[in-house]
Amino acid sequence: MATNVSFSKPSVSERSSLNDHNLSNRSSNKSLRLAEKERSKNEAEDPISPALKYFSDVKEGTPFHGNNEAERNLALVEKVAYHKGLTPEAVSVMLEFAMSLRMGTVLCARVLKCLIPATVVPQEAVVRGLVWLNVAKIPVGTQVLFLKWVLTMFDVIDAKDQLRAIYGFIFSYITNENLCPFICHLLYLLTRKESVRVYRIRKLVELQSKLGRQPFLLHLLSLYKVFFPELVTLSIPSQMRSGFKNYNSPWKSALMVVQKRNGSQVASRINLALIVKDRASSRKRADSSSRKMVPLLQLKSLSQLVKNLHRIELPAQMGSLLGSSLALQYLDCVQDESALLRLNFW
Repeated sequence: MATNVSFSKPSVSERSSLNDHNLSNRSSNKSLRLAEKERSKNEAEDPISPALKYFSDVKEGTPFHGNNEAERNLALVEKVAYHKGLTPEAVSVMLEFAMSLRMGTVLCARVLKCLIPATVVPQEAVVRGLVWLNVAKIPVGTQVLFLKWVLTMFDVIDAKDQLRAIYGFIFSYITNENLCPFICHLLYLLTRKESVRVYRIRKLVELQSKLGRQPFLLHLLSLYKVFFPELVTLSIPSQMRSGFKNYNSPWKSALMVVQKRNGSQVASRINLALIVKDRASSRKRADSSSRKMVPLLQLKSLSQLVKNLHRIELPAQMGSLLGSSLALQYLDCVQDESALLRLNFW
């Protein structure tokens, strides 16, 4: 006997629930499609986003040899770096990855060599790099490479207040004979009157007695003597050869190429037009170091020079001033002894 099966029509509430479920599914699918489209668009605009995420998240101890994903991502970062430069975020991520030695020492030097900024270098990244020098077991040659990178990029570091705040920490590296020439150079660029301390002078004198009258030590002492001649009793020759090398590094030429390709105005010897923000917490330094500093080579007219006379930031590469009549007029006006001393070294 055939069994009659009757199908009752869904109730109004069931139909409503079914429609809501279908709408929800369509909406969810649409959201997924939009999210995927947005992700693809972001990757097209910033192709190294996945690579940066990889190096930001990679675990300590992950091997590099035979790791195709790591090699592919690093090759992508290098390609972008040499073509159009790295964003400040990318510089921070890659520098942190390199100096922390999360994949060992083999990649550290390779990453440092491709740290070409598209615009500026975040000083926070530099500060963390200096701290890693003291924490990680980085080979001496790579430590030197890092300090050369910092010196080469000094004029494109976006601010200097945090670096000056850890002046004493940086000074502690001066006893390392391998790093001493580069640390002296960095200290020389960061030195202000409040940086000079009796114990630092004594340490420099002690080092020059141990290492001989090394130009890099004498140059830093000569700057200290400008601020406190009564504290530096050591006789320093008025004429001596430059103690700090003007490194002819591949970073300089690569940076010039990148900046030109990006359409930025780059002054000779990589003196970029930056406004340096110093935010010192000390009241004693509030008047001089919390103001916005203006790079001298950014100024184009005498009226601009007069307007910004008391907040001029001199470049690291002082030799670049020789090509600017406005810069020479500034030095004539202010008679800044330390600036003239630095220029004389060039």
